[in-house]
Amino acid sequence: MVNTNCYIFAFATFGHPNDFRQTPFKYGNPEIAKQVKVFDLSNAIKVFPNSTIYSIRKESIRSSKLISYSIYSFAQEQASKRDGTFIGSSIMLENAIADEQYVLNCLNEFHQKLTENNLNNGILKVNHSKDFIPISNLRDFDKIENPQIEIADLNFNTNNKSIVVYCDTSPSRLAAFFSKSIDLLNVYDTIYFTNSDEVAKFVIQKGIFKLIQNVGDKLEFEREINNLLEERKRKREQSISEFEREVQRINDDKTRTIQEFKNQIEQSERTHLENERKLTESKEDINKTGQFYDDFLNKTKNLINQLRHNNGKLEEVKQIHNSNKILFNNGISDLKRPNYTTTIPKPKPKGNLHTENQRQDFEHRSDHKRREEREEEDKVYKINIYKVATLVLAFFLIFTWVYFLFYKSNTENEKEVIQNQEQINTIPQEQKPVEITKIEDLNPKSNSILNENDFRIVAKNLKPNIKLEDVVKVIFIKNPTEISSIYSGQEAIYSKHLLELNKNCFEEKEGIYYFAKDTLRQIPSYKK
Repeated sequence: MVNTNCYIFAFATFGHPNDFRQTPFKYGNPEIAKQVKVFDLSNAIKVFPNSTIYSIRKESIRSSKLISYSIYSFAQEQASKRDGTFIGSSIMLENAIADEQYVLNCLNEFHQKLTENNLNNGILKVNHSKDFIPISNLRDFDKIENPQIEIADLNFNTNNKSIVVYCDTSPSRLAAFFSKSIDLLNVYDTIYFTNSDEVAKFVIQKGIFKLIQNVGDKLEFEREINNLLEERKRKREQSISEFEREVQRINDDKTRTIQEFKNQIEQSERTHLENERKLTESKEDINKTGQFYDDFLNKTKNLINQLRHNNGKLEEVKQIHNSNKILFNNGISDLKRPNYTTTIPKPKPKGNLHTENQRQDFEHRSDHKRREEREEEDKVYKINIYKVATLVLAFFLIFTWVYFLFYKSNTENEKEVIQNQEQINTIPQEQKPVEITKIEDLNPKSNSILNENDFRIVAKNLKPNIKLEDVVKVIFIKNPTEISSIYSGQEAIYSKHLLELNKNCFEEKEGIYYFAKDTLRQIPSYKK
């Protein structure tokens, strides 16, 4: 039986040096809690003062299937007045889900207490999520801590696609949106919900995430759900049609095979009767054949007796015997040989459902049969081939003798002239070995790269013309789990791999590499 657990996270943007940090305050499996993707927002969506953003997200870690419900609200950092900063909460359910209304109640209650305890006039009191004041028990937590509703028909493979829904986010309406969104997570990894005009306009302006509206007569969220259901229905009907065609083919094969069996059985019965007739005739022909030989032998014995008792002249006896032999030779060809019985092939059914292995086996048998036919032809024409080969070989030997006799001496002279000319015209060139520099592997070797959200966090903290080593420091600081904890102490080697994967992002000046332009998209990481 799979484990079902509930996790609660708190997170925020804290500015330098911590930037975004998240901490689990309730978790079932600490290993899962460590590997959860960050709840940070990319630059495709932005939190404004007095605005709220909700989201639902799918994720898989090892064999665990995770659904996260999150809330974001504006919070100013202690040492910065930049916009887009936020504080947030998330409830994550493992391998099952709970009633969305209870999940939303707990999420809103936890977030309200989180902001009350950790904000002062909208400014964060702490600079790390681990320092948030612990939250007391939640009123409906017992209804979600052991989720029991099965997550049905949801593909957890990710595609890095997100969508933003501009809609009514009141608790009752949002709970209904969350419930319907489970199906829509087959198309998107994350679905955001907001009732903020500013957030919606920002998303449209950036043009990275798709924005749909579900207010008034614009029911685009419902249309997305209906499109998904229609596509699912279309695929189901297509599969049904394919199965029905296959059933029809099998029924046709069944009818044809049974009819072939009946025809072969009827043919076998006729063949059996014909064989009985042939066997009877052959037995009668054996008696006639024996009588034919006996007649010739008796005539010959009579002639022998005549000669032995001097009752006939030798020349006459020889002439009679010669006539008897002529009659014997002419008559023996008229004798009937025994009729061979006709073999009855065993009927075998044939199916049309060919697999790849069956096709390969059929091709192998066909090739084998063709080889046998070719070998048989080779045996039939073997003598003629040898004759032709002998003539060709003799002609070739004569031609070779003539060639060596008349042309070899001239050819050798020309070859010497050409070789001398090549030695005069050719200047030896020194060949330099190509130096191949191999970058030392990271330990352990990188098996992944940062996803879009993570490399955009790095991009926000990079400035042009900073050194490569400083870029690596930012990457290590912003990614403690997948990079810093794994490759700490290997910064120099990591720098070489980063440079190799993102050469167009750096410029070399006097042997030092500086970050120049573009976004670092290929950032090596390691996922356990």
